[in-house]
Amino acid sequence: MGGTAEEVVLQLEELFCRYQAFALGWAEHRYHDKAFAEDATQEAFLQLFLRATKGGPKTLGGGAAMIRRNTRWAANNLMERARASAARERRSAPVGFDEDAGWVRHEARELVAAVCAPLSTSHRQALQLRYAEGYSDVDSARLLGIPTKAFQSRRRRALEEARKSATQWLGAT
Repeated sequence: MGGTAEEVVLQLEELFCRYQAFALGWAEHRYHDKAFAEDATQEAFLQLFLRATKGGPKTLGGGAAMIRRNTRWAANNLMERARASAARERRSAPVGFDEDAGWVRHEARELVAAVCAPLSTSHRQALQLRYAEGYSDVDSARLLGIPTKAFQSRRRRALEEARKSATQWLGAT
């Protein structure tokens, strides 16, 4: 690995010195966000380094076009990761509660758990997907592998049972 590793490092240093400002300027112009452009450029050079450590210095040919292509690829990957992360946060965000009031969410979860305890597993699951996790009826049905109409019926029956359970649990008439 001695000579090859040294060659890779030297070529990477040369590429970085020659094209880093170009890649950063190109990404900033294209995406209109300096911090994002810096992240994309850094990710592009990191991927070049990883590729070069596997394939040797011959994988580093291509100059400005290769750097631009890798920067664009890295930026697209970063945007996709950000979109996926935002989608996960939206799905896991509690419905109807202030984010700063953690104790309110905790109390609400405890109350909902007590009210839902007597429900069947399928009814608890329907309420969990629809109201706690925020999935639509269509997405919830897809996750459960049942038709949308069947899920809607299950959700309605689960809500009716939950209302009865809440009335009994709270001692109201």
